[in-house]
Amino acid sequence: MLAFLGLSIDFARVFNVWMTLESATRDAAEAAASQATTSASALTLARRTVCLQARTVPGFTPSASPSPGDVEQCSAPNVTVPSFTLSTTAPGATSTYPIGSATVQTSVPFRTLFAYPFLTQNGTWTVVVRGSFSIVQGRQ
Repeated sequence: MLAFLGLSIDFARVFNVWMTLESATRDAAEAAASQATTSASALTLARRTVCLQARTVPGFTPSASPSPGDVEQCSAPNVTVPSFTLSTTAPGATSTYPIGSATVQTSVPFRTLFAYPFLTQNGTWTVVVRGSFSIVQGRQ
């Protein structure tokens, strides 16, 4: 009975982490696609967006930078931008209004209350979320 209670609590906790990361990743992909001009700036925008929104999830680790950079440049969740493009030749794009597309992936280790055999790896699940967004930049 206690195992079912623990599993229910862990499921609720991991669902909360997943929903928070899902929202933060989607917002990070939108920010990168809307404002970034290079892959490096897309990663910086994505990391800042995810870190600010995910600072309450278990597994969040601030960086060693002084405040407020410690939260804005967190070391966990891990944020990557597998693809970023800025196109002036795609349909609907111009040199003044390019189309930005970004895919952002985030992952965070989630420690369960109990190490469930066959369900966890040493009592840890890794929550991974991927989100994409495309938009015409600069249009009002």
